[in-house]
Amino acid sequence: MIDKAKQFALERHGNQTYGDKPYAYHLDRVVELLVPYGEVAQTIGYLHDVVEDTSVTLDELAREFNQFISDAVAILSDQPGINRKEKKQKTYALMENVTGDLQVALIK
Repeated sequence: MIDKAKQFALERHGNQTYGDKPYAYHLDRVVELLVPYGEVAQTIGYLHDVVEDTSVTLDELAREFNQFISDAVAILSDQPGINRKEKKQKTYALMENVTGDLQVALIK
């Protein structure tokens, strides 16, 4: 599932960059940090920006992967707001309600 997530994310992010580096650089660095936490965390790591930064929908993620992965990415995706500060405040407020599997908080 990790390889599928990586390929999916890289195809959807296309030519996007992370600063002056290809977007794969960012995704690979995130996933490297998640190796000790297992396959699901690494899968979410590759997909964590795909809804926020591309045309991929949460429904598409649920179909391609599963509902848990889609729900995790939804929590990690910035909420709508008038500026970055407001978006982050709304996103972190949503994350405060995460219970049980804490992989989402770890990834953020």
